[in-house]
Amino acid sequence: MQAVILAGGEGKRLRPLTHSRPKVLIPLANRPIIGHVIQSLIRAGIRDIIVVVGYRREQVIRYLNELNTGIRIVVQEKPLGTAHALACAKDLITGDFLVLPGDNYIDEDSVRSIMNAKPDAMLIKEHTDPSNFGVVTIHQGRITHIVEKPASADRLTVSCGIYHFREEMIHNIRYKTLTEEVMARIENKTHIHAIEATNWQDAIYPWGLITLNTTLLTGIQPKKEGIISSHAIIEGPVFIGTGSRIGPFAHIIGPVVLGDYTDIGSHCSIGPECSVGTRTVIEPYTSLTTSLIMNDCHIGSHSQLSCAVIGEGCTLLDNTIVSPRSGTLIIDEHPRITSFGVIMGDGVFSGPYVMFENSIIGNGSTIEGGRIILSSRIIPDRGLVI
Repeated sequence: MQAVILAGGEGKRLRPLTHSRPKVLIPLANRPIIGHVIQSLIRAGIRDIIVVVGYRREQVIRYLNELNTGIRIVVQEKPLGTAHALACAKDLITGDFLVLPGDNYIDEDSVRSIMNAKPDAMLIKEHTDPSNFGVVTIHQGRITHIVEKPASADRLTVSCGIYHFREEMIHNIRYKTLTEEVMARIENKTHIHAIEATNWQDAIYPWGLITLNTTLLTGIQPKKEGIISSHAIIEGPVFIGTGSRIGPFAHIIGPVVLGDYTDIGSHCSIGPECSVGTRTVIEPYTSLTTSLIMNDCHIGSHSQLSCAVIGEGCTLLDNTIVSPRSGTLIIDEHPRITSFGVIMGDGVFSGPYVMFENSIIGNGSTIEGGRIILSSRIIPDRGLVI
């Protein structure tokens, strides 16, 4: 069985985090999303994997080459839709194949289910926010209709964007999107079997990364490297990378992943449900829960972060507070009720004594500090708050 991973999209709705990286490379549990997809395919027994790249392709290609798994790479020169992306791989397809998005999480059991199903087949799953997906109608186990991103949905069952097709399909693509292709096949009396996924998740907006990161942390394999103080307390599944340092009286509560050369100061409390990237420094007396911190960050002492996504190279000085709070943000020109602490792009500098609640901070922004509270705010890239 072959698998084609579509990894050419930008992920605009995850801005500011996708300004400098494609969505497939956002790290969850310290591994890019596409890495989790590839891992599920390999665990399900699929080794013949093709990846179609597009947006910021050099970054994706570099990551795939580092895996040394023999993955073949195809380039989609222009973003002309998911069906067009699949068609770019047609010269490499030699039989039945799977199609998967590279920016959604799918578990190995779901891969096995769709792999073992008769072609043509589609993975489906109920979702609490179906309007962000293709909403499907099913009759006697077969897909009869798909409505892509309806303004309102009368059912919760959606397409996972994962398919099992016969080889002939890829040589007869006529439309831009896979939804259009599947609907055309249904109208031509092709039976599309509905297969329910066990565990499939997608982060449509950046705060969804917090939940997805938590899900993927549950599967970590404990490992302890580096220098760990004899006075530190480690509980539950914790992965501590090479060259890391855990200070005295630090308390690490799994599931937690700490990247290589991470420095956790004395009396810190990390976890549960946290991933901390490579070369990140967390100074003493700081607590971190249910958060995703990327590489090369520096978090000052006596800070408290909860429900945060912090991009690469950010500096948060002493006494930073990040606290989840419900509020309304204007996203895609529509008011949306959200509840998280902060989503922070890359290279943000935040001075001491700043509090973040339900706010998005753009790349390269500066918050000078000094008793500033940012609540339900969106700060654009290179913004300045004084």
